[in-house]
Amino acid sequence: MIRHGCDVSDDQGMIAWWAAAGYVDFTYIQIGYGTPSGPVVTSFGAANVRGAHDQGLAVGAYFFALPLPGAAAKQGEVFGRLVAELGDLPTLPAAVDVETNPAAMPPRDLTQWVRDFLAATRLDARRLAVYTDPGFWEANTDGTPINAHLWVAAWGAPAPPRLKGLPAAFMWQTTARGRVPGITGPVDLDTLIFVPDTEADPHDQRPPANWQDLPGGEVLRPPGQA
Repeated sequence: MIRHGCDVSDDQGMIAWWAAAGYVDFTYIQIGYGTPSGPVVTSFGAANVRGAHDQGLAVGAYFFALPLPGAAAKQGEVFGRLVAELGDLPTLPAAVDVETNPAAMPPRDLTQWVRDFLAATRLDARRLAVYTDPGFWEANTDGTPINAHLWVAAWGAPAPPRLKGLPAAFMWQTTARGRVPGITGPVDLDTLIFVPDTEADPHDQRPPANWQDLPGGEVLRPPGQA
């Protein structure tokens, strides 16, 4: 069944999950990010993961990557450690957010950077995901297959697009202007198209053919947006 949720970063701070739980089924929470001087652990990440989990939400953790030459292994190692420390609280794939190329690495190099980051987490590929948007991915990667699930940001699109080198999207970020009780200000909203099978390779998984027709509960959208 399609489920609807949100993703949050330290921009939102601590969240009243008891209020949000009546409106979303799941959430992704930023637990770290890359900087020029090294990875940073968010001060609110683990507490929000526990808070959302305690309210019965499905939870995923993500890391905002800063793709700089030579930094993939360290950022990936830190993310893998943080996910391991959360134990069984996250039930959705651990995701790396790739949406910037500050060093202007050529597509071949950025693609390898993402592959190196994922390998450094030491997490099973069936429990890993890449978050990105179509325009960035098309311009900055070379299509070499990446063995991880896809969480795609495609605001206003009629359906989640396919991206080169990645499997069909299991999750679709539909807007950055949603509103959810318990969360201050606008928030990203997401549709969980299918729950990944942790026993199967990401590239072997497909959404149900009729996924758009499945009941999905209340879809939160900003005013005027379908």
